[in-house]
Amino acid sequence: ALEATLAADEEAAAMLRRRRRMQGGAAVVMVAMLIACMPARRWRWFHKMSLWQHWFEYFGVKVVGPPPPKKQSLYAVIPHGIFPYGLGFVGLGELRELFNVDRVVVASATQYVPFMRNLLGWIGCVEASPSHMNNALDAGETLAVAPGGIAEIFWGYPRPGCKPDDEYALIKARKGFVRMAMRHGLPLVPVYVFGNTKIYKRVQLPSAVEVCRFTRALRMCTQTRHAGPMRVPGTSGLVRKCPPTMQYSPTCTLISGNPPTQALSNMLHVSLVAFWGRLGSLVPFQVPLTYAIGNAIDTGRPNLNPTEAQVDALHALFCAELKRIFDDHKGGYGWGHKELVLV
Repeated sequence: ALEATLAADEEAAAMLRRRRRMQGGAAVVMVAMLIACMPARRWRWFHKMSLWQHWFEYFGVKVVGPPPPKKQSLYAVIPHGIFPYGLGFVGLGELRELFNVDRVVVASATQYVPFMRNLLGWIGCVEASPSHMNNALDAGETLAVAPGGIAEIFWGYPRPGCKPDDEYALIKARKGFVRMAMRHGLPLVPVYVFGNTKIYKRVQLPSAVEVCRFTRALRMCTQTRHAGPMRVPGTSGLVRKCPPTMQYSPTCTLISGNPPTQALSNMLHVSLVAFWGRLGSLVPFQVPLTYAIGNAIDTGRPNLNPTEAQVDALHALFCAELKRIFDDHKGGYGWGHKELVLV
């Protein structure tokens, strides 16, 4: 009878534990659903949380260069990075007060990602569309934008043709932010964030053409019995000899040499990239971040319809100032051997 009672008590305790786990899981799901349904409105207290100071200490954030303008401006933060920590930090904590940034410009696709939409809404981000940005600037707000955008993630080593000792800024064809600054007559301030490209490491996925070449080589290897290995152009491995009549499929020849994820990321305006941080996790590497501020570029009086020549001239000034601040401060960061390549 005693053993039966003990067994019944153990079973009742196990049922109680299972019930508590189910209740806890249900509570977590309900809270998550509640957060996901909450309006993504700006909470000013969110900017001042002590959490951001811990992040700044983790990355050893430092600011060099002239003091930022105290009036409404448009900041162009370069580079974007796999995850735009450098851009996001200027709208949080002490950096927000230093740069006087009201809103950070983010990809419109983030508004469709649960929880990310809420987080960015609490911060007070604005979508990267001309209408949303113009409305914010018309309201007298200072914005920070990453001109290189999602496409800039895919520039740099290990991309084929990119050198490990070079940094890359996708800026030559990006002139919309210059035109917007001219439209509102706002100072344009270049900011280069040293270390922003080293927070995560990226996996260079094979391009569609490389995949087609590999499958073609594999098919030729299995379909032929010719002796003697040979190297197929565009592949790194040795395969058996194959008939020269076998050609690439039309589908393969129409695809560019970039990874398919790059084209899809550019189309969806969201980063689709394989990356890792410390110990292979999503925890970012503890890399020092140094914000190098350039001289504010005067855009003159508001110009609603600047000519292409006017935009090109101001864009050239911006690129020259960006190169200058990189060259002036790269030695202090320990990157004296590096060069900034504008693409």
